[in-house]
Amino acid sequence: PLHHNRPMPKLEEFSQCRVSMYPRDHRPAHVHVEFRDGDRCTVEIASLKVVGTIRPASKLAEALDWIEANRASLLAQWEEIVR
Repeated sequence: PLHHNRPMPKLEEFSQCRVSMYPRDHRPAHVHVEFRDGDRCTVEIASLKVVGTIRPASKLAEALDWIEANRASLLAQWEEIVR
Protein backbone atom coordinates (compact mmCIF):
# COMPACT_ATOMS: atom_id res chain seq x y z
CA PRO A 1 0.00 0.00 0.00
CA LEU A 2 1.06 3.56 -0.58
CA HIS A 3 1.88 5.60 2.46
CA HIS A 4 0.62 9.15 2.51
CA ASN A 5 2.76 9.99 5.50
CA ARG A 6 6.39 10.84 5.08
CA PRO A 7 9.05 8.29 5.91
CA MET A 8 11.18 8.81 8.93
CA PRO A 9 14.79 9.34 7.95
CA LYS A 10 16.34 6.01 7.16
CA LEU A 11 17.36 3.97 10.16
CA GLU A 12 20.17 2.11 8.39
CA GLU A 13 21.56 1.81 4.89
CA PHE A 14 23.22 -1.23 3.37
CA SER A 15 24.80 -1.99 -0.01
CA GLN A 16 21.50 -3.22 -1.49
CA CYS A 17 18.80 -1.65 0.68
CA ARG A 18 17.73 0.75 3.37
CA VAL A 19 15.59 0.22 6.44
CA SER A 20 13.05 2.87 7.46
CA MET A 21 10.01 3.40 9.66
CA TYR A 22 6.89 5.50 9.03
CA PRO A 23 5.16 7.69 11.62
CA ARG A 24 1.53 6.72 12.38
CA ASP A 25 1.92 3.39 10.58
CA HIS A 26 -0.24 0.33 11.30
CA ARG A 27 0.55 -2.41 13.80
CA PRO A 28 2.22 -4.81 14.30
CA ALA A 29 5.49 -2.95 14.80
CA HIS A 30 7.50 -3.25 11.59
CA VAL A 31 10.14 -1.63 9.42
CA HIS A 32 10.19 -1.10 5.68
CA VAL A 33 13.07 -2.54 3.67
CA GLU A 34 13.49 -0.86 0.29
CA PHE A 35 15.99 -2.22 -2.20
CA ARG A 36 17.89 -0.21 -4.81
CA ASP A 37 16.36 -2.37 -7.55
CA GLY A 38 12.82 -1.38 -6.51
CA ASP A 39 11.92 -4.47 -4.47
CA ARG A 40 10.39 -3.77 -1.08
CA CYS A 41 8.97 -5.60 1.88
CA THR A 42 8.18 -5.08 5.52
CA VAL A 43 9.67 -6.96 8.44
CA GLU A 44 7.80 -7.36 11.72
CA ILE A 45 10.28 -6.36 14.39
CA ALA A 46 9.30 -8.81 17.14
CA SER A 47 8.97 -11.95 14.99
CA LEU A 48 11.22 -11.02 12.02
CA LYS A 49 8.34 -12.15 9.78
CA VAL A 50 8.85 -10.86 6.25
CA VAL A 51 5.73 -9.54 4.52
CA GLY A 52 6.33 -9.54 0.78
CA THR A 53 8.49 -11.71 -1.46
CA ILE A 54 12.16 -10.94 -1.94
CA ARG A 55 14.11 -13.11 -4.37
CA PRO A 56 16.63 -14.37 -3.73
CA ALA A 57 15.89 -14.47 -0.01
CA SER A 58 19.61 -14.05 0.69
CA LYS A 59 19.27 -10.47 -0.59
CA LEU A 60 17.49 -9.67 2.69
CA ALA A 61 20.03 -11.36 5.00
CA GLU A 62 22.08 -8.28 5.88
CA ALA A 63 19.01 -6.22 6.79
CA LEU A 64 17.41 -9.08 8.76
CA ASP A 65 20.60 -9.59 10.77
CA TRP A 66 20.67 -5.88 11.61
CA ILE A 67 16.96 -5.78 12.55
CA GLU A 68 17.43 -8.80 14.81
CA ALA A 69 20.52 -7.31 16.47
CA ASN A 70 18.73 -3.98 17.04
CA ARG A 71 15.27 -5.34 17.88
CA ALA A 72 14.95 -3.67 21.32
CA SER A 73 15.91 -0.21 20.10
CA LEU A 74 13.70 -0.55 17.00
CA LEU A 75 10.69 -1.48 19.16
CA ALA A 76 11.41 1.53 21.40
CA GLN A 77 11.64 3.82 18.34
CA TRP A 78 8.39 2.36 17.00
CA GLU A 79 6.57 3.21 20.25
CA GLU A 80 8.06 6.70 20.10
CA ILE A 81 6.96 7.62 16.54
CA VAL A 82 3.81 5.54 15.98
CA ARG A 83 1.05 7.14 18.03
